[in-house]
Amino acid sequence: MIRDYTWSYEKDKVPLNVKVEHVLKYGDLNEISDVITQAGLDYCRKIWESKIIPDTRFDRLNYFLARFVFNISNERKVILEYLKSHQRKRFV
Repeated sequence: MIRDYTWSYEKDKVPLNVKVEHVLKYGDLNEISDVITQAGLDYCRKIWESKIIPDTRFDRLNYFLARFVFNISNERKVILEYLKSHQRKRFV
């Protein structure tokens, strides 16, 4: 079961993409692992790339997720280039 980090939603009406986004943002490693197991790595990565990377409030989290969760690279330069390539305005 995916941990609920969606306090402002009715519990039975939370879309999966919102649950995944919130767990990636606020969950611990076990919860992130659980959500990837349940929703799939590709689906979680898509949510991360489209919703979390563009949000500059989560720059450190994005670096962590890129390196340790989505295995983008072990090299800082490669990760930063990857994150930059996915930057865009979040609310466009």
